[in-house]
Amino acid sequence: MRRRPSPLRSLAFSVFVAALLIAAKGIVETREFGRQLELLTYNLLQMRLVRPPAARDLPVVVVDITSLLPTIVESPLRRELVTPREALVAIVKAIANGRPRAIGIDIDFSPSNSGFATPRDAEALQAFLSIRKQGIPVYVGVFESVVLPPAEWLGRPEFEDLAAYITIPRADEAAPSSRMIEWVRSAGVSRSCPSLASALSQVQLRPMPGMLNWALRRVSLKTTDAFAASEFLVNFGALDQLVAGRVMGSNEKDIEKQIQRIDGKIVLVGRATPGEGSDQFNVTGREMPVPGVYLHASATYTLLEAPLFRLTHAGRIVGDAFAAGLVFGPVFLTGLYFQRKGRVGGIPHSLHAILTVTVIVLVASIGHLLVLQVRLLWTDYLMVVGALLLHGPIVRPTEHVLDRFIRPFRSNKKRINTGRARARKKA
Repeated sequence: MRRRPSPLRSLAFSVFVAALLIAAKGIVETREFGRQLELLTYNLLQMRLVRPPAARDLPVVVVDITSLLPTIVESPLRRELVTPREALVAIVKAIANGRPRAIGIDIDFSPSNSGFATPRDAEALQAFLSIRKQGIPVYVGVFESVVLPPAEWLGRPEFEDLAAYITIPRADEAAPSSRMIEWVRSAGVSRSCPSLASALSQVQLRPMPGMLNWALRRVSLKTTDAFAASEFLVNFGALDQLVAGRVMGSNEKDIEKQIQRIDGKIVLVGRATPGEGSDQFNVTGREMPVPGVYLHASATYTLLEAPLFRLTHAGRIVGDAFAAGLVFGPVFLTGLYFQRKGRVGGIPHSLHAILTVTVIVLVASIGHLLVLQVRLLWTDYLMVVGALLLHGPIVRPTEHVLDRFIRPFRSNKKRINTGRARARKKA
């Protein structure tokens, strides 16, 4: 009978193979296949977050102004369609009469080199400041102007506190949006500009406590030579309710008819009819793109009620090692027990297979339960399952190959030790 490796050597082989698989997994994660597999996992987990229909219970409501037709504004440098400011101000004032918690306007008010986007911008912004004095925070969108000093974000220093960043980050045009900005700061600018969701929610996503900071994170910091930004994962569980529960408002009278739906809510104003307009984004689990205002609304909901967590690089490695240890740890202990009992045949390979299947089921269950219980998106657990499936088939041949390789050295060492013992005996 071929001699099986000792339990300690089997453990060493298993740890060695597990380390190789963890390193290979880290490389795969940076490749296109790994990114697509993580995206698939992310989509599956997001679908687990979908809430039952109860739009009235959400802290956020969207006012859809799609029927408010844009007007053409011409300047020496450009010609563009913009939302008519006078009608927009009337709608926002009607919303303010409904005693909302805050109002966010998903329209870019960034001034250009030639001044305000429309001649009525200054008047509209002044009206929004007046609403703020009534105790209702109002924010309007900025984009390109965040590269300017804060006093120039909206053209004049008095409008600075109205500004909120509204750009939605995307890896590419086809990929679903999964992250939103918490704040952005351009190089050389002293103050960060909050995103629309962050300004409306007034929630700051702080790092995890020291004991968990190495393994979990709620935000990630992106830095380049041009800017720094804080990003967070968006919980799209309430997206369907936000779409179904939107308030249609082409004028102030439409708002007055549904004023009870605004009381105490955070209100986002924008063009919110799916399939209409250019401000459309792919979102996980949805066949059709959705208007950007729903991403801001979902981000606001995330910050208020359902922030998501993800594993850091160190947390992933520890999780991978722990999953592997759940397989070869019991195998090692069983082998040690057999050795002490004098069992000759060693550990049956079926034990390794049984433990592998058990741990795979456990990993898949935990991956799905974590997102519901603690809102942790373990987006690489499918890769962990793949690594576990490969671990057993790789360990056994590795044991045999390495055993063949080191057997001659072990035999030579044994002969040398025997020769030395005989020499000492003769002496």
